[in-house]
Amino acid sequence: MMKPPIGFVSLAEAVDAFASRNPSMPREDIEIAIAEACEGGRLAAAYRSILGADELENKVWRSPAWRNYFATGTIDLDLPLLDERDQPSKEGFTARCTREIFIRRDSLMSLLAEQGPLPHDEKGLRPATEKSIREEIRSVYLDPQFDRPNVNELAKVVRPRLNAKGYETSDRQIRKIGESEEFASYRRPVGQTKASERGK
Repeated sequence: MMKPPIGFVSLAEAVDAFASRNPSMPREDIEIAIAEACEGGRLAAAYRSILGADELENKVWRSPAWRNYFATGTIDLDLPLLDERDQPSKEGFTARCTREIFIRRDSLMSLLAEQGPLPHDEKGLRPATEKSIREEIRSVYLDPQFDRPNVNELAKVVRPRLNAKGYETSDRQIRKIGESEEFASYRRPVGQTKASERGK
C-alpha cells in the first residue's frame, strides 16, 4: 500500500501507538478504544481519495463490521462515480469501493497525551514501536557479523539490541515482524544452517 497522506497515520500505526502507551492492554480492547474514540469524534478518521484523504463519517464505526476495519486496514464505501474531469457524475451514480483508513496524527497525539507519559517496565525500558523493531531487524540483516538469522534466531539478536537502546518487546513480536515480506530476501530459511548453506 501507499504511504498515508501528510498529517495522517495508518490504522495499524494508530493501534501500535496506542499499544505503546498501554502495553498490558489486549489488542481487542485497544481496537475497541480506538473505534469508540473515532465514533465519538475524539479521533479524526479519513479514507484515501484522489485529493489525498477525505473525512470518514463517525457513524461508520457503528457498523457491525467495524472489526474488519482493523483486520484489513480498509473500509468499503459507496462513493460517487467521477467523470473525465474527476467530478461526481451528474446522474448521481455510485460504486462500492474499498479504501484505506487513516487517523489524523494530531488527533491521535492529543488522545495519547491524555494518557500521560510512556510507561516503563521494571527494568526502566519503554515499549518498542513497530517502526523501531523493523529498523533494528533491518540493521541486523545488513550487518555481516550476524549472518542472516532466520525468524527463530532473530529475537536472540534483535531483542538485546533494543534493550541496549532502552526499549523492550516480545520475542513473538520480533518474529512476527521478521516474517514479513520486507525481509524475505534477507533471512535464512528455518532449518537451514550456515554449514548446510556453505555445503551447497
